[in-house]
Amino acid sequence: MLGLGFSAGTGARRRFSPRGLFANGEQGAWFDPSDLPTMFQDLGGTVPAAVGTAVARINDKSGRGNHAGQATASARPVLRQDAGGRFYLEFDGVDDRLLTAGFALDTGWDRASAVRQTGWTNGRRIFAGTGAGAGILQQAPTSPGLALFDGSIAANNAGAAVGAAAVVFERHAGGNSLLAVNGGAAVTGNPGAGSASGISIGADAGGGNAAPFHFYGLCAVKAALGTAQVAQLKAHFARKAGVAL
Repeated sequence: MLGLGFSAGTGARRRFSPRGLFANGEQGAWFDPSDLPTMFQDLGGTVPAAVGTAVARINDKSGRGNHAGQATASARPVLRQDAGGRFYLEFDGVDDRLLTAGFALDTGWDRASAVRQTGWTNGRRIFAGTGAGAGILQQAPTSPGLALFDGSIAANNAGAAVGAAAVVFERHAGGNSLLAVNGGAAVTGNPGAGSASGISIGADAGGGNAAPFHFYGLCAVKAALGTAQVAQLKAHFARKAGVAL
């Protein structure tokens, strides 16, 4: 069933792919640092990325064309490979960030990701919008806590320990918002109803509040996913980061 995120195949069902979540034209983005051909050392997409090089562009695999890039060379994350052979982007917590162009993520959207916090400072952004004040996953209020922000801070979850890879699931939906880490229970809260525009990975769009972390991927989709879809998406990112759910 393609609507659940499975790719069509002949004779056997293939492994879940986030691409299926966009089958009906849903807005959003999907970034996967383990797919090396989607990353480049230049904004034009002509010089392939390699381990140890700075990444200027990562292509969106959702089909929506919301690619993320960084024009400033010093603000680009570096492609790395961990001891388990898994690829990730290293954000330095100084100014590194990758930005999409603006696209609408008004209240009522979901995001899953795999990250490893390598440091913690209250208010630093793991993800933000390219507009102001919404679509934020930030470090707060007490180490190693994470929280949502769509105009106010809520849904604090302390499950993502610094130095350990974690799968994070966010629902940005006003009073129905929630934040879950790994296989733990979701924390609920109302982070406001601000409408996000685009995605900034690693810091605010202007470079402020940068967070230090390893980025194994994300998928954001303008939809309220079903329970089975959320479980599949979390399992997908758990494989990417070597997390046991």
